[in-house]
Amino acid sequence: MKRFILFLSIFFYAITSSNELKAQADPEITSAIVTQLINCPGDEATVTVTTGGNNIGNGYRVIIFVQGNNGWNWVATANTPPTTLLFGNGNNINGQGLFSGNYMAVLSDPSYNPTGGTTNFSSPLVEDTVPFSVFPAIPLFVNSNTVSDNLCFGDCIASQQ
Repeated sequence: MKRFILFLSIFFYAITSSNELKAQADPEITSAIVTQLINCPGDEATVTVTTGGNNIGNGYRVIIFVQGNNGWNWVATANTPPTTLLFGNGNNINGQGLFSGNYMAVLSDPSYNPTGGTTNFSSPLVEDTVPFSVFPAIPLFVNSNTVSDNLCFGDCIASQQ
């Protein structure tokens, strides 16, 4: 009986400590966070995309698409590693940043062609997708009442409340 328990405990130890039997995480996008908001009309935003999982450094890339009237349009591409990528403000993007709209961060195999009209996010070459939105600046409203006007050139009597 002692031999049986010893054999059984060695067997379970071998199974639980084996690297081949442990579950491995697939490459994934762990977050897509807008790190610089649009504060004024005409400003552009930046987004930080973080990737994770096993084998993430083996040639994967992050692609940013924007949703347009005719579907998804390519915006930018950056290779991994590093696992944290900044898009906008001249980093990994043609132009300065991201305008307001709906975006999709895509983690893909290098053979996925984002500029060839391929926006099939269910392709086997696509590992993960994360949607995110960039919101426009909040409009500022100024409410003023004129109390008195400058009636002649050189008058300095106008005031507002």
